[in-house]
Amino acid sequence: PLEGSMPGWDACSYGYHSDDGGVFHASGHSVDTREPFGVGDVVGCGMDFSKPDGADIFFTKNGRFLGTFFSNVQASHGHALYPTVGLDAALTLKINFGDEPFVYDVGAMTKDVGVGLVGIGIDIGVGLSNPLGTSGHHTSMVAM
Repeated sequence: PLEGSMPGWDACSYGYHSDDGGVFHASGHSVDTREPFGVGDVVGCGMDFSKPDGADIFFTKNGRFLGTFFSNVQASHGHALYPTVGLDAALTLKINFGDEPFVYDVGAMTKDVGVGLVGIGIDIGVGLSNPLGTSGHHTSMVAM
């Protein structure tokens, strides 16, 4: 475990944080901000591999596209890209790696923009139960 660090706070990770809606990469300072998320929300993270210069990373919330936040992302130093979640509270999550349909309609996106999309996709149902009653800091991201 990486105590004291969250996804997006280092050069090899990208994150969308629940507490402030911040989107992070390579720093503890957000590069963009969207709406926060919490208990009952479903956050998605996807990658568009259709471009020759690297993948685009996008986030969704409750089935709505929030935007493409990072472009031309490539694995570096021989590391692959992996989805991950960072928590600093005791929460129960449901994570969908594609065994069920995603809340965000990825198929519609591929038709709209005409691309072969999403090599990695995850949906995270946040705080399905919250035994300690804490608000937590939940993060959906893709890391290298």
